[in-house]
Order: sequence, then structure tokens, then C-alpha cells
Amino acid sequence: MEDLFRDWAGVVRKLNKLPTLFEYEELSRYSQAPLMSRFGTWSRVPRGLKQYAEEKGWAEDWKDVLSMIEARGRSEEPVWLERAAWLQTAAGPGPADGNPIRGPIILRDRPMYGRVMRPYPLICAPVNEMGVVFLFGAMAERLGFLVLRIQTEYPDCEALRMIDEDRCQLVKIEFEHESRNFLKHMHLASECDLLVCWKHNWPECPLEVVELKTVLARLEMRNHTADLRG
Repeated sequence: MEDLFRDWAGVVRKLNKLPTLFEYEELSRYSQAPLMSRFGTWSRVPRGLKQYAEEKGWAEDWKDVLSMIEARGRSEEPVWLERAAWLQTAAGPGPADGNPIRGPIILRDRPMYGRVMRPYPLICAPVNEMGVVFLFGAMAERLGFLVLRIQTEYPDCEALRMIDEDRCQLVKIEFEHESRNFLKHMHLASECDLLVCWKHNWPECPLEVVELKTVLARLEMRNHTADLRG
């Protein structure tokens, strides 16, 4: 925990603000996994580390970092107070524009889901690599793949790809939520044949890319056209 705190706090000082999960993974010596396993969600990390530093007696040494965490907490509080006040007086007159809450209230302790997709096995669009793995597995045969194995080491998957009615070929597949994450993970392209992702945002990718978002859009269009003809 001491190493994790000092590393995270160092990123805060470098950015002069609390890092997003992506910024942390870009600048940290560690992945986000150790902090997420301890605090559950990324939004809880700052307060958890602040409490840890205070328990260790480091408040003075890291005063600037703890002040930023405190400021974040204060900036979030009025949203909840506004909502609570409005709920208590919902029957009464609201602000002049008739809109007591400007936009949806984001609950800080709840996960975010992707857009709703139907009628697919994963009802919400993937927001991480595991969602991509699940969606590909559910649709693999329809996409022309027969999965042989999923593994924890790189690359993530071995599958048979149907070439035609009589032939198939072994391909090695890596899964990423966004294709550019392949670079961040520093994988060797020479050891992989295919990159499967939800969002393709790496135009220079040397591998063949299957962007599931585009594949699903085409399937939806095909189904819609078939319904119209029916």
C-alpha cells in the first residue's frame, strides 16, 4: 500500500490534479488492478488513499495531494445537496426554468454501462476488455470462428477461422476494448494474427482488426433490411 500510495500521489503531483484511470495507467509504474481490488471502483481510490495517508501520519508531507482530494469531495457534495433539497420540495414550485435538476445525476458509487444493444447476448455495449471477450465468444461462430482456447497469456485466444466450406485456419487473437490499447500493453504484433476490439482507434495497426461495433451495426442493418423485405 505504501508503494501504491506514493506512486499514485506522484502522478497527482505530476498532473496537478487527480488522475483519471487512463491517465494513471499511462503515467504509473503499476496497472489500476491493485487499487481497484482494494477500493472496488476508481471513484473510491482518492478517499481511500487519503484515509491511508492520514492513518500513517503523512498528512503534512502530502498536504497538496490531500487538499486536491478534499476539494474533489467538496465539489461533488452540492450535486447531492441539490438533489436532496429538490426531492424534499418536489411538490412545490421549482426554479424559474422549471428544470430543478440540470441533466441526470451521476451516482459516484455505481458502475457505468455501455449503450443498450438488442437482441445480442451482451445487452449493453462493452466498456472493458472482458466485455469484448464475452461478446466475441457469443458471436464467434456467426463471425466465422471456432474458438479452441482462451488463455491468460498473450495472445488471448486461439481459434479456427473458416476460410470456406472445406477449409479452416488457426489464428491467434488478442482482445482489447480499444485497439490502441495494444500499444499501451506493448504486445509484439509478430506473435498475433488478429486484433478483436469494440472500438478501432489505431489507424496504423499492423494487424487485421475486427471492430465488433462495426460488425454489429452491419448485422443490425442487414436484419432491418430483411424485416422490410419480409
